Amino acid sequence: MKQLTLLFLMLLLTPIFVLFPAYSQLSTPYNLDFEDGFVGSPVYGWSLGRTASDSSYVAYTSDIYLTGSLGATITSVGKKQIKQNVASFYQSLDASIYRHRRVRFTANVLVQELATNATISMGDTLDYSRYITYNAPHLFITTRNRKGQILTQNDGGDIFLRGWNNVFVDVPVPADAAEIRFGISFTDTNDISIDDCKFAVVSQDSLHYERPSPLTELELEYLLPFASIAGGIQHFHPSKAASEADWDNVLLSGMSDMAEYCKDMLPNLANRLQQFFSQLAPQIQIGTQPINIKNLKIESKPTMLAYLYTGVPTNVRSNTQTSYRIVDLNSSIITTDAVVAQYIQIPQNSGSKDKIEVKVKVKVQKFQQGALANIQLRFEDAEGNYISFLKKDSIVSDKWQSYTLTGNIPDSCTSALFILSFRGYGRAFFDDASAKVTIGGKASSIAMRNPSFEYNLPFNNSNWLTTNASYDAGYVIGYSDREKTLGKQSLVIGIDSLATPKFPTSQQYWYSTAVGSGLYAAYNVVVPAELFTKRESDTLGMEHSIVSYATYPSSEFTSKTSKPDGFMLNWNDRASRLVECIKVYNLLRNFSLTPIDSIELNTAFEVALRGAALCESKKQYRDILQEFIALTKDNRSRVWYIGDDDYYYSLPFNMEYADGKVYITNVDSSATSKLNTGDEVVSFNGVAMPEWIGLPQWQVQKALIGMRIGSMDSEVSLQIRHNGVVEDMRFTRSVSVHKMQFRAINYSQPIDDSTLYIDLTAYKDEELDRYYDSIAHYSNYIFDLRGDAMVSENFLTLLYDKIFQTSQVCVPYFTLPDKRLMSYHPGFTYYYPSEKKHLKGKFVFLIDWRTHSYGELLASTIKDYGIGMLVGNNTQGTLVTGVPIRLDADFSISLGTMYGASPKGQQLFALPVEPDVKVLQTRDRLDGDMILEEGMMYIRK
Repeated sequence: MKQLTLLFLMLLLTPIFVLFPAYSQLSTPYNLDFEDGFVGSPVYGWSLGRTASDSSYVAYTSDIYLTGSLGATITSVGKKQIKQNVASFYQSLDASIYRHRRVRFTANVLVQELATNATISMGDTLDYSRYITYNAPHLFITTRNRKGQILTQNDGGDIFLRGWNNVFVDVPVPADAAEIRFGISFTDTNDISIDDCKFAVVSQDSLHYERPSPLTELELEYLLPFASIAGGIQHFHPSKAASEADWDNVLLSGMSDMAEYCKDMLPNLANRLQQFFSQLAPQIQIGTQPINIKNLKIESKPTMLAYLYTGVPTNVRSNTQTSYRIVDLNSSIITTDAVVAQYIQIPQNSGSKDKIEVKVKVKVQKFQQGALANIQLRFEDAEGNYISFLKKDSIVSDKWQSYTLTGNIPDSCTSALFILSFRGYGRAFFDDASAKVTIGGKASSIAMRNPSFEYNLPFNNSNWLTTNASYDAGYVIGYSDREKTLGKQSLVIGIDSLATPKFPTSQQYWYSTAVGSGLYAAYNVVVPAELFTKRESDTLGMEHSIVSYATYPSSEFTSKTSKPDGFMLNWNDRASRLVECIKVYNLLRNFSLTPIDSIELNTAFEVALRGAALCESKKQYRDILQEFIALTKDNRSRVWYIGDDDYYYSLPFNMEYADGKVYITNVDSSATSKLNTGDEVVSFNGVAMPEWIGLPQWQVQKALIGMRIGSMDSEVSLQIRHNGVVEDMRFTRSVSVHKMQFRAINYSQPIDDSTLYIDLTAYKDEELDRYYDSIAHYSNYIFDLRGDAMVSENFLTLLYDKIFQTSQVCVPYFTLPDKRLMSYHPGFTYYYPSEKKHLKGKFVFLIDWRTHSYGELLASTIKDYGIGMLVGNNTQGTLVTGVPIRLDADFSISLGTMYGASPKGQQLFALPVEPDVKVLQTRDRLDGDMILEEGMMYIRK
């Protein structure tokens, strides 16, 4: 049976799918005012310390908040006062964009009661040192390097008084910082509430900023060919100098070179660009005539250097599915271990005379000498502190063998981390793990989750854990149904086959292209002789040929930026804004998943450059970039900046498209009483509503979303046809829109004695599995998919009694500029029906334009296999996901990086999943939840 799996990518991206705007926030502070809580993860973006989660929990509440409508409350459930710093509630950020700056975390914290002996009265003063040492809740902020070592810290944001306290802490971010962690800790048994947090840069190194000024014709003449050549060299030219260059610095140097070019009395652009780029690509040819590449030869012996991109290249380190740029394949083998681990509980009555034993079966497949697997036990105390460890390494057998670790349990040990790991070029298979303890001579087994890897469960806290470092090093982790001992499958950890040292033949190639008006360039790239070799299914999913890439002598790039060392791109600087437009241009030109006309792209690039040169505000710059990336016609493409509240401040009503017109729906109580559901929107901000008849549904919905969102407290003017009369109305955007509900029912609720409603956008697999016994007695089920599903396709094993193939995640591969040789690889896996649990009855799934991303993939599987009846309207028809790409400390963009297809191969981008029962959206049916009503009518037939 073929099994091509990219499930690991989908699992890695799970946080990206959860909320519509959330995917862009991977490396920026998120949910600082706690207004976006939702079931299952009420404070998305924040974490409780692992030990704290055993004795505390967090909830968002509308009862305690300072501003807005929600706050977060950390509650201790222990009977005794918790230990110092155990209850930590924090958020982590990538520190790279904040280096050389001082950052500040500010929050409002409510202390309702102080612990016994929390303060010591000394007349009218407090003994603050005693208070801080033992009981004070306090804000903290730290920076850490890649090894997790603390570099700088400030935990002096202590709170001394009852009631709301506004407190802040700040810290400098060193050059080698990799992570910033900020949050609150407290050592009490009482509740601590927090609201309206802020994270900001409060100072930075003295930087030179170029003031806004109009773009001259000479500057534009330089920028268009410069940008085109720079993108080709950066992403595709196989030279060591190009691969190791700091490209922000290179592009800034180009802006300095542009200034010199504009000062020349007799500028020669071809010669100047030739001189500039020859430092990075020594054999590059730039001229005013088309270049005959047949006469060009490769001048040096090739060494190994590979460029192959999976999805859109991104500079966000935590996003692991993109930017596979494999370099120097002849270098030493990977030294970082890929890790899969699980915490196992140690009985409280154990001691140093008692023993623990863990077993697992292992098999290693080596692509190169040096590949090995190992198993470990890491012992920890109640606070998660390391005590000691046991290790069995150098597992290299290519046959299944059982390996055992045995040792004494350390005193004060409460848990152990059972670690399975692998390193090197190859892959390792693990199966049938088990653990037991022997206390007082009596042996007993320790319960484990998915010990034999029989279930394709996400790698998370309810299953085995993984580390980002595993994926960052190019490893793939998944399930194998081909290599196994007992049962159906095993765990597989292996180096991505993209990085395996296989060197089939390749074609060294001169790439020639027009780069501007009357200018041409040619530089070296390499084309695989056989672009992709698809083999019979192996557990890692895809096999590809890796090619011999030619490289050329490196030359030291000379910086001409006149900027101080450590300069970071900053939107306040004119040169930085031009550089960022160049970066966006090359991402769209070389990596966009949607087709973009080259003439249209160049025209939009010129418009963006002219606007960026004159820009003076964040919102203005955001709008310039947003208009530029709108060329993708992709719902996922968006520009974000710190302080951008557009998704949180919206109008107090929704707008829906029906019968060729736009109507008001879901009116919030804050709107005027004259506004009713069914009123027609005649014009918006003075512009008549367009004719959208015949346009794809997702384009109409994106246009409506664009009308609704805007800046906080901004006003809009509408003409509304109300009771046959056109009236002028004005509304102010505010956060109150989040109180509106478009569903008649939220979460889960019995409709009658035999029918249960469940919102699949609110529950995860493990939650539904936990509630299985309480829902299994119903005979009819209505599942709501109007949004992005929290459940995976594994949920369908409860409903479908046959093996089924999942939907396909189509991953793009790029090997040449301008998306030449762009290809896709569809990845999927198989699910087996649940052996112990199975729901029986009628299944109805509600879908509409809100169904997107993973919810859309789920709907496509349901439709292809006839697992249930789809009722509603067409799904959104979007790419599966977007990835964030940081431009500077304030701005990032998100672009689509992969799209989905149904199990039978129906592409989902701009081709939505259609319902089995279509619910017509008409004016007279806008009031109420007509899709749910139609679903109940089907159930009752």
